[in-house]
Amino acid sequence: MTYVVIELGDAETWPQRTWAPGRVIPERRRPTMLQPDRETAEKEALRLAGRHPDRRFVVFAPIAAGVTVKVPTHVTITGKVVCERAEAALAPIDDPDEIPF
Repeated sequence: MTYVVIELGDAETWPQRTWAPGRVIPERRRPTMLQPDRETAEKEALRLAGRHPDRRFVVFAPIAAGVTVKVPTHVTITGKVVCERAEAALAPIDDPDEIPF
């Protein structure tokens, strides 16, 4: 599984979007590296905290992905799918290599 480290010390001051909840990560705070495993990500967070003692570095990991799946809408009496529609679903991430982050 891949991880990212983000500095969140001033997150309460980040700009908010008017059309969606949450805050926008300023460009200077956006992660530039994907860490290959948790141990490496934690070491990087510690390294950064050591260099910047007044800041807070947080390790993030993917836990779920929004995907589109096909859902049957009409079936024959024998169970054959005649028509289907696309629907968004939240899928847990089971395969660590499935998502680069």
